[in-house]
Amino acid sequence: MVGGPRAPGDDTPRAVNKHFFEKVCPNPTVIRVSDVNTDDMRFSDSVPATYVFDKWVETINAVDDPCLMLDPNGNQIFEIWIFGNNNRMLTLWPFISNSLILIGWDWSPLIHAAYRRNRHFFEQSGFSSTWNSSVLEDLQPMIEGLLAIHVRRGDFEEHCRNLASWEAEWNAWNSFPELIDKFEKPKDLSSEDVLDVYLQRCYPSIQQIVDKVRRVRQESLPTHDLRYLYIMTNGPSAWVEELKASLERDSRENLGLRWESVKSSRDLELTWEEKFVAQAVDMFAAQKAEVIIGNGVSSYSGNYLIS
Repeated sequence: MVGGPRAPGDDTPRAVNKHFFEKVCPNPTVIRVSDVNTDDMRFSDSVPATYVFDKWVETINAVDDPCLMLDPNGNQIFEIWIFGNNNRMLTLWPFISNSLILIGWDWSPLIHAAYRRNRHFFEQSGFSSTWNSSVLEDLQPMIEGLLAIHVRRGDFEEHCRNLASWEAEWNAWNSFPELIDKFEKPKDLSSEDVLDVYLQRCYPSIQQIVDKVRRVRQESLPTHDLRYLYIMTNGPSAWVEELKASLERDSRENLGLRWESVKSSRDLELTWEEKFVAQAVDMFAAQKAEVIIGNGVSSYSGNYLIS
């Protein structure tokens, strides 16, 4: 694994780079995914992810060679078909949730630094954007009053249309029973109406986003005083500014409330190095939000939920 300092006695194998592996393992044993994953393992609704996992543990343990690699030209072990099937994928959650990958999870110093410099976009903490400190602070507590929303644009316009034609489910990590929002595939509707259902949940218009945020804020009033709004998005800057203005206007006119802050990914102040991991800064903020509105078909939304 790749990571920071480990606890005393932690003997988890460290990751090595590709050049080192090729040097010490010039002739590794190569496993083709297609030799292990049958069509049932790939596509059958009756084959849980735990079965696929156990099959691969058995396969790897049977190889008498410390140098082992997957055929780089083959399929992935866990493909999109299983990540989009909550009945299959969620069977693996008890194991994943107790694995070192999540138990020992933290963000890199690069992400912490980017968050500290931009924290005024997420919380009114009294620090300016130029605030800096060499002392590490506890960044884990929830930000009271922060509503984070994931608004995917760009390639999702076509992707969401494809999902409608496939009658796809939500991403498995967005389908935990504990989550408030649920998705039931539309039935007995025309293809145009089915597309409208998917687009509203996957690629909503500005008005649909405004309506959703208003409902969530209104329904949350008894228990959550949502005052800050952060929009995680890859949308064009002009479109995002229109969305921000619509959200602020709707809150004033329909709820009689003002947002203390409405910011987006486009507002972040990032160094050239941090720009390569801008989405991770968004995810860090989402993890700390009091309330989140995600995109049910997006693995990005699912990943910040489980991490």
